[in-house]
Formats: sequence, structure tokens, C-alpha cells
Amino acid sequence: RVQQAVLLAHAHRDWRKVARCARQVHGAEDVEPTCYVIANEAAALLGCDRVTVAVRSRREAIVKAVSGQTDVSRRSNLIRLQERLGRGVLANPAAVIVGPRIRQYEPPLDEVVTAYMNESGAKTLPLRPKPEATPNGLLFIEQFDERITAEQLAERAGSVAAHATAALQHALAHEQVFLGRWRRKLGRLLAESFRLL
Repeated sequence: RVQQAVLLAHAHRDWRKVARCARQVHGAEDVEPTCYVIANEAAALLGCDRVTVAVRSRREAIVKAVSGQTDVSRRSNLIRLQERLGRGVLANPAAVIVGPRIRQYEPPLDEVVTAYMNESGAKTLPLRPKPEATPNGLLFIEQFDERITAEQLAERAGSVAAHATAALQHALAHEQVFLGRWRRKLGRLLAESFRLL
């Protein structure tokens, strides 16, 4: 009975973390802030070293956020390799799982996965397309040591990917509203000016 109580307490704690992450992720309306919240909250929730969020733009995967960083360096070799790998995964949306004892991905991705793993120094990489027919983004989940296996990270990432998908779809829909970004900026400016009065 004591073991069951401990397991229930851990499960309750984990669900509270997921709920907090979901509230944070669904709070932003613009794409870039949403991606930064997804990256940082997912890294904290999953207990991994780095999470990168890439958003689909036609056939491309554009890296929008990296956990723990305030901006994305477009000229970085790692970002370029992530976008190249993301392009390949979006063309064939299956999960990529790479670990010390597992390599699960499609054969056309072999060269870019190897180049990415060599460049990043990560030991494990579960790369999940967001769970939908045509994914609108990707989560690069990286671990630099072997304390969590690739399979465990991939399993944990399911709930995070579901919330990230909904938040990203919401943000993309808000971005496509006619003059939506400018309306929000004007609204924030007016709210700030009324607050000063």
C-alpha cells in the first residue's frame, strides 16, 4: 500500500507539471513566443538537456526556438542541420529515435542524422513530428548523457507534443488573421498608454 501511495503521489506531481506546462504553452498568441514557451517548458518537463521547436513553412522546417536561448542564430551549423533534418522528416513524417543502442529512422535520413549527431554532441535524439496528418512543426529533444534513454524521452514527449500542437495551431491561426500582429501590438500600446494615465 505504501508503494501504491508513493506511485500515486508521483503521478499526481507529474500531472501537475503537465498542467502547468499546458497553461504556459497555451498563453501566448504569436508564433515565436509560443515556440519559446514550448521549448523551455518542454525541456523542464521532460528533464532533457535541449528542446528545439521548428515550424513548417511549405516544405521547409524553420527553427523558431531553442530552449535556454533568447534567439536563434540562422547561420549556426547546428540550426542549418536541424532544418535539413526537419525537411527530411516533414517529407516522411515518422518519428526519428537515435540513442546509444537504437537507431530508428528512414534510410534517406541516414546521412543528415549522422551529421547532426556528430555536430550536436547529443547522445539521444527523439525527433517527433507533431501528431497530425500534416505536421505543422517538429520537436527536437536532445540529451547529452545517458541518464534517460531515447525510448523514455520519446514516450514522455507524447503529452508535450499534443499540447504543443494545439498551441502552435492556435498561434499560426492568429498570425494569419488580417493585420492580426499589428492589431495586437496596437492593443498592447493602447493598454500601456491607458495604464500610464
